[in-house]
Amino acid sequence: MSAQSSTTSESSSESSFSWNTIQDRLRDSIVAIQSSHIYVVEDYGIGNSNASGFVVDAEKGIVLTNRHVVKPGPSYHKATFFNNIEVYLQPTYYDPIHDFAFYRYDPAELKGFKPKAIQLAPEKAFGGMEFRVLGNNCNEKMSVHSGELSQLDRNPPSLNSGFSDQNIFYIQASSTTNGGSSGSPVVNIEGDAVAMNSAGKIQASASYFISLERAVYALKYIRNGQVPPRGTMQTVFKHVNFTQAEKLGLSIEEAAKQGMDTKNSTGVLTVSQILPEGPAEDKLHVGDILISINDTPITMFSAMAEIIDASVDKEVLICVLSNGQFKYVNVPVQDFYSVTPSRILLLAGANHPCDKPIVFKARSLDNASSKVMFIDIHPRICHAKNAIYKRNSKTGVWYSEPYTGLTSSDEIPTQISQRPSDDCALVKPNVHKAKDVQATNIDQVLRSTVKVSSYSICPTNGNLDADAFTGNGLVISHKHGIVICSAAIVANSTSIVSLTFNGIARIPAHVAYSHPLYPVSFLKYNPDLLATSPRKIEVSELDISKAFQSDKLDQQDSVSVVFDNNEGVTGVLKTDISSRSIYHPLICECCTINHYHNIEGVALSSQCNINKNGLGVICNSKGQIAGLYTRIPTCGAKKDMAAFLGFDISLLESTYKPLIADSPCAINDIGVLGVEYKAISLEGAIALGVDERHINDIWIDSSDDKKSLFAVKTILQKREDGIESLEVGDVILKIDGQRVKHIDELAGFADRSSVELTIVRDMQEMVVSLPTTKIGHDITRQVVFWAGFYLQEPWRIIKQKTDKIHSQVFSFCSRTGSPGNREAQIFQFYITEINDTPIRTMDDLVSVVKQLSSPDAEPFNKAVASNKDSSSGVLPGRDVKIRMVRPNGKDHVITVHTNDHYMPAWRAIRGSEISDEWKMEYF
Repeated sequence: MSAQSSTTSESSSESSFSWNTIQDRLRDSIVAIQSSHIYVVEDYGIGNSNASGFVVDAEKGIVLTNRHVVKPGPSYHKATFFNNIEVYLQPTYYDPIHDFAFYRYDPAELKGFKPKAIQLAPEKAFGGMEFRVLGNNCNEKMSVHSGELSQLDRNPPSLNSGFSDQNIFYIQASSTTNGGSSGSPVVNIEGDAVAMNSAGKIQASASYFISLERAVYALKYIRNGQVPPRGTMQTVFKHVNFTQAEKLGLSIEEAAKQGMDTKNSTGVLTVSQILPEGPAEDKLHVGDILISINDTPITMFSAMAEIIDASVDKEVLICVLSNGQFKYVNVPVQDFYSVTPSRILLLAGANHPCDKPIVFKARSLDNASSKVMFIDIHPRICHAKNAIYKRNSKTGVWYSEPYTGLTSSDEIPTQISQRPSDDCALVKPNVHKAKDVQATNIDQVLRSTVKVSSYSICPTNGNLDADAFTGNGLVISHKHGIVICSAAIVANSTSIVSLTFNGIARIPAHVAYSHPLYPVSFLKYNPDLLATSPRKIEVSELDISKAFQSDKLDQQDSVSVVFDNNEGVTGVLKTDISSRSIYHPLICECCTINHYHNIEGVALSSQCNINKNGLGVICNSKGQIAGLYTRIPTCGAKKDMAAFLGFDISLLESTYKPLIADSPCAINDIGVLGVEYKAISLEGAIALGVDERHINDIWIDSSDDKKSLFAVKTILQKREDGIESLEVGDVILKIDGQRVKHIDELAGFADRSSVELTIVRDMQEMVVSLPTTKIGHDITRQVVFWAGFYLQEPWRIIKQKTDKIHSQVFSFCSRTGSPGNREAQIFQFYITEINDTPIRTMDDLVSVVKQLSSPDAEPFNKAVASNKDSSSGVLPGRDVKIRMVRPNGKDHVITVHTNDHYMPAWRAIRGSEISDEWKMEYF
């Protein structure tokens, strides 16, 4: 539709219009916008947002909205008209600095529906004018807010987001617009847009509307498929009134003599900021008053912009009043797009062998130089591909190209020491001596401490962090290459692990076993790799078998704790055991991380400044290892403080032996009864019906200093109907006829499919035979990323929370800004169907995802790169229907349009062997 035909009614008089009909007249022209942003660009973050826009050219499908709605960077958008027709939007243009942008949509997608364009008429705005703001306020379609325009020449407001407009007038008014109303037209009674809602101050009910003069200018080019010329001097001007100008040296009389319009303007423009190394540096100065450009007197931002935009790559003659003197300077006008970011470099990690560390130098905003070092010591590491995204200025679509800028050895700094081999890296030495510790045994422990580093590919097993972690571990068998560490550092199943010995030799390792009952993991490395180091690497060979025979830690025991602090410094803390009790984790419904139950732990009387991912080694008075001190996972959603717990190392003996066997030996399966226990006093046991003979046996047993029994506190996993199980309140007396003395006797049963318990239930003593549930090495072997969801097989805590396993495909989180993140109102669910196809296993999922992957993704990317038009806003992908079931059994069905251009589906997969590496496969 042409500019003339876009007028709502040019010949009608104002008296023929009524505010009562404003919604009926304009509702078909207003759209509710849903936006999803994938990468952080400029000051804008990732995520989903809701906003407004309005049609300014119905024939060509052009919608006007705010720049902060479109946001720079790869994104995708959808508009919903008042009649609920949905179309995809393509960001065609966003201004380099002003808060307006244009979308395009395919008018054919409206299927006969023809909205009317709203005319842009910024010249019709005046102080005291009554207006209406129509938009998607608070995500409610066609909300209408009223008010009167007050200040028409306000400087751009400073926003909390970090983005602030420059060199343009804003209009201030009292209104109650809120989130979602960004991009709403501010219309007069004729239905013309005199401004656009841009920002607000909620506490003061103040709204800020951007003036539309430059949007009118840009629209002329957008209609013709052109990019509007934009120039810049990289100088920020500020509007001041004539009273302030007089204080700066320019009287209103002198301004009139210079030809400045003092009757129809309220002030002048002054220099507020000059960007370093910009065209105006050393030519203009902060505080200068702008008099004219190319001999044209300037008092308004719009007049300045017209000249600057028409002078790209030229010089303009500027007259300013500087220090009381009129001064003329020639200032080059730079192409604004040349200093507007249009490329994004993604360095998620090299997907090729890297034989040297890589050092990135960055300068912070306060000009303080800093360095960030990234060391890739895994030639077989699995990463997303390095890529560079570029924006096609004609279509507005971003396309990707492989980035190989770090493959050449001459681009990698040579001052970093070469590695002695592909598997052993040299890093900064960090060797520490034990202070005030003379015991040989403790010195051995110190020399057996290694640094553990891990990097996670993606979220898994309830761990949302896909990040790098460091801590320390203890070499418990150098001969067999076995290290024990905190489970927290490798809680993510996709962790890529490395070990640093003596602070200088770094080699890869693998998670051999994560204990299901205790918060530790066992790592395995190849000892032969250390022999390739040019320096002698010393590792103490601990006799860990003696540690397994040590006495249990008890209250008031004097101990020494060897640990690494948050700075990676190894220290020794001499302290006492303050208490010994059963640990009870705090669990909420949102938790998806594995928790540890039925551990009798110890607490220290002194605070230990241990690394949150570290492992403390508790040595007894003889310096022998007696226990471990490590972090217990807590609810990440509640931001709980890290909880640390000590426990006896003897509990790990049955796990250690299979790991050092000369021939491959499976670690025993552990069976549990799916309950959490608590200790009860003898008095409490009597009240629950325990016979006096059992009470007497405990009382006279000199080896039992606790003088207590254990009762069921919580059912962790419900049994299917008809299967015998424990109940809350059951008191446990015996296992296979032997009295229970310690909680670890009940925690797990190695290679037992059932156990016989003597219990007291409802005041009655009885013998029950109960089946156990096997819990093993809870490590995921496959993760699929599709439609924004991270999908894997359900793990232990999920099985405990679910009455029924609905499928072997479970999602516990989604990527922010993804289609699934926007459409799904829940993020913990089983997928049971996709497009009515049953999904039972991960193989079922992969098969369907491969079929649904768009074959147009790569051709589309190439087409955008070759500057071919793509104005419909529809990116390669599919509309899919997903049936999901929550852990509580409730069904949900959602529809999602996948995004194969910006978020292609992939999976990370590895084999069943300990040494198998993760591999990335794109569908």
